[in-house]
Amino acid sequence: MINNKDNIFSNAKKITVIMIVVYVVLKQAFYFAFIDSEAWLARTIANVVILLLVLLIVSNKKLSRRQMSWLVPVAISLAEITYALLTGGYQLIFITLVGCALFSLLYVDTYGLAVTTLLNTAVTTICLFVFDIHLLGESTSFENNVYHFAAMVIAFAFIFAIGKYIMEAVVESRKETEAAQLEITKILTEKAYHDALTGVYNRRFLDETLDRMLKSLSRAVGTFSLLMIDIDFFKNYNDEYGHSEGDKCLKLVAEVISTCATRINDFAARYGGDEFAVVLANTDEDGARIVAEKILQRVRNLNIPHAKSDAAEYVTISIGVITGQPKCTQSAEDFIKRADEMLYKSKHSGRDIYTYDEYIDESIDD
Repeated sequence: MINNKDNIFSNAKKITVIMIVVYVVLKQAFYFAFIDSEAWLARTIANVVILLLVLLIVSNKKLSRRQMSWLVPVAISLAEITYALLTGGYQLIFITLVGCALFSLLYVDTYGLAVTTLLNTAVTTICLFVFDIHLLGESTSFENNVYHFAAMVIAFAFIFAIGKYIMEAVVESRKETEAAQLEITKILTEKAYHDALTGVYNRRFLDETLDRMLKSLSRAVGTFSLLMIDIDFFKNYNDEYGHSEGDKCLKLVAEVISTCATRINDFAARYGGDEFAVVLANTDEDGARIVAEKILQRVRNLNIPHAKSDAAEYVTISIGVITGQPKCTQSAEDFIKRADEMLYKSKHSGRDIYTYDEYIDESIDD
């Protein structure tokens, strides 16, 4: 099965914590190495505040991934901007805002990424042209600011392009993962409701589906038929030919039975051992008799040798058939029990035949 822990969405919070720690450490090191260390205490406090702010957001279990795709980068941006305004260190925003935009990539949310990118670009513009407005007359300062601004716009555009690419790739990967999970679920469901040997539905499916069908038919006043089928002298067959041949025989008979339940709501199921059931919704007596005759003949046509059968020289089956209009007082077990009684009569009447009876709920007074 697919492990959801391998999905980037599942690990987003964990990766965020790692990224913010690395981000803070690298930025602190950058301050000491390339700027100055006079305001190290203020900068350290600011970095710790940013770290705690992100940890507080990430640890909130009520926030969705989409909400965090906005909150994490925007919170970092606002914290960095506030610090720059208070200290006059607007030039530091050049590196910190790029880092803020990168956090949007982690959650791969188009709107969150776009908002963060636009916010950071706007703030950079303000810092470059508003804070330094008194220097705009000096060509050197103006040119430097234009270069810085152009570099920042390119950086943010690059980040947005990469983010969009990652988003599309991850979303596509998520679709493939969901499709694979659905396929696995489908396979597991099929295994849960199918008999491993014969491939037809199993007893669990019969019980659950039959109950639902009867409830539906009782409300709609529909007619229902049930066939209980047993392979004649199958124990003798196993003793004579071995269990391996017995399994082959079961598969062939099951295949024949299932081909006779062709309508959308009809189905065949292995009830247990060499006994099978055929459920025929909205089928009256005539329809049930036709299906029973068809199954009997097709099993005969298989011509599977059976030297130890008292019914014929080949494998045959016996069938119990009932038809009725389900009532709310009746259960699946009631119908199965009555069909089994008809099957018992077939066995004691020479086998290789079917016995039919109409099933009426005797618990309801006329």
